Amino acid sequence: AMMFPAAVIPGHTNWRLAAQHPAGSLKAAVDATRRANLMMSFGALVILAGSIFLLFAAMHRTRALAKMQMEFVAGVSHELRTPVSVICSAADNLAEGVVDGKAQVQNYGQMIRGEARRLASMVEQILLFSAGKQDMARYNLQPVDIVSVIEGVLRDTAPGIASAGMTLERAIDPDLPHVMADGGAVSRCLENLVSN
Repeated sequence: AMMFPAAVIPGHTNWRLAAQHPAGSLKAAVDATRRANLMMSFGALVILAGSIFLLFAAMHRTRALAKMQMEFVAGVSHELRTPVSVICSAADNLAEGVVDGKAQVQNYGQMIRGEARRLASMVEQILLFSAGKQDMARYNLQPVDIVSVIEGVLRDTAPGIASAGMTLERAIDPDLPHVMADGGAVSRCLENLVSN
């Protein structure tokens, strides 16, 4: 409370005026206001720090996404290059008359057809992936004879392996059991593995 000096009015008794803030003393009111201002400033700083953290997190995520997109484009171009180069090489050999005999022409035709189908399948997978539609529901799971899948992949990739001057040794147990898988997806995975 704030006390003022006594006032003397002639003919009246002495009286005093006392003023008191609802919060108590004036010092307590100033301290309470100061605390409220500090809390508001602290809250604003916390919100500002949170905003800066979210901004940095968004920037980091954007950079990571850009890096993933660049890696995706590099991987796709590498995967597409293999069937395109095999098709071009086989077409050049056919056009220049390097291939002799009906059997060799058929072999080259089968190779071109296989690589073209592989290329078309890759393009389809890329479109599905880029549209965000690739998920487990798209796989056609059924019992697959894995030996025939492996043999088909080795047959399709044999010309590319031979043109690279390499040989492939294989030892496949003929009694391998059937597996629940998508034959096309397994075939594409094995083709990528062998061609790489």
